[in-house]
Amino acid sequence: MLAYRAEVSLDDYLAELEQPALVQHASLLGEGLDDSPSPTRHVQSLAQTFALCRGRLDQRHEVDRVAIALLARTACLAPGEPVPRELLARTLEEVEPRRRADGLRRLSDVGLVEEGEGWIRLHRLIVHFVRHESLDPAAQPAVDRALTRCGRDAVEDHLTGTALAAVIPHLVAVAAGGDTGDGGRAADLCFAAGLALRSAGDFRAATLWYERTVALREKVLGSDHPETARAMNELGTMLWARGDLRAARPLLERALAIRERALGPDHSDTTADLNNLALLYRDQGESAAARRLFERALDIRERVLGSDHPLTARSLYNLALVHLDQGELVTAGPLFERALDIRERVAGPDHPHTAYSLNGLALLRQTRGELDAARRLFERALDIRERVLGPDHHNTAVSLHNLALLYRGQGEPAAARRLLERALDIRERVLGPHHPSTIATRCALAEITPDNGSGGQLLVNRRDRTRAGASAPRRAASGSA
Repeated sequence: MLAYRAEVSLDDYLAELEQPALVQHASLLGEGLDDSPSPTRHVQSLAQTFALCRGRLDQRHEVDRVAIALLARTACLAPGEPVPRELLARTLEEVEPRRRADGLRRLSDVGLVEEGEGWIRLHRLIVHFVRHESLDPAAQPAVDRALTRCGRDAVEDHLTGTALAAVIPHLVAVAAGGDTGDGGRAADLCFAAGLALRSAGDFRAATLWYERTVALREKVLGSDHPETARAMNELGTMLWARGDLRAARPLLERALAIRERALGPDHSDTTADLNNLALLYRDQGESAAARRLFERALDIRERVLGSDHPLTARSLYNLALVHLDQGELVTAGPLFERALDIRERVAGPDHPHTAYSLNGLALLRQTRGELDAARRLFERALDIRERVLGPDHHNTAVSLHNLALLYRGQGEPAAARRLLERALDIRERVLGPHHPSTIATRCALAEITPDNGSGGQLLVNRRDRTRAGASAPRRAASGSA
């Protein structure tokens, strides 16, 4: 490097290192150094060093074949980022776990990977070298399939917290480089990136990936294809989640129309569009329209998927919310309880979907004045979300907000204030300062924060409530499932 400083600026040198032919760069091949030998007698060509390590892997041996396959797959992921062992295992599931472990150990033995607790890492220079070698043509498709599955797992809350956070850099990196002629593959990766980022609470980034997915699917499949509609539905739902109801509504209505025409009005995939459009209608105060769509989605799911399916539980929960909105507590109760029963049995007592139902049932108990029962349910939902989703997740903020309002009602303003401050911090970062749910939390905090007689908090409260609309407190408390 020092030999280049006299002729090439640092910025230009670093830019050259970003080029695809990195391993052939003159400074890495020992050129431009006046042919002077290394004082340590190390091989000056990094490419030669990598080749020496790679040369110790022999395709004639089974363990080395597995090692080469793992090396090729690791090089398809984000350069220099720790690769979760579980993610790498998904890319080579046809090989039994013991043989995969032997292959990883072999890579470590020859000095090609760095190992940590639950992860491995390739230096970015080695990544470029391995990609240049084209060791395994099956590697990239295998990585694409594994990452696409990660997106689906994330949206179903099977991949959460730190495990999800470790996968996202790889998913985003591969999706960003995926538009190389295969538009369908690229669209699937973009869609998976959107699902993962949405689940992690990065709504802004998720929106961008969904927009890219819609554009690719319209180009490859056409504007009236069911998969194009699926991407529109997710984009519309993301815009709804960010508070942009005006932009969300035409996308959700168009997605529903496409899938009804292409798949039929009673197809199980159509129910996702019914559900999400109903959530938007509910937020816009159109309770009767929302109720009709929720009821239709529930009817289809019970008939097509069965009475104990997780999506049936989702419809039960959302329909119960509308009953609760309309003051129909007697009918809301059995719906919430049935949804909770399904989720505890099917997903498990500590699953994030179960937390949704606990939250809804707690809202019902609170409305009935059963504050102690509501408190236990809110606290259980918060505990699940903090442990499984993380303390800064947007759904954790829902539980913080709700429990704080209950504390306030039970005469514990200091405890309520602490929770509302946490909820507000999360919502301002994830949703933005002008989102209806953020405003609802800010208003609730203003109501219990001493004003010292200035009237300033009251003015903020009134202005925010006007901006957010009448549905903001309800939306802030219920979330969607």
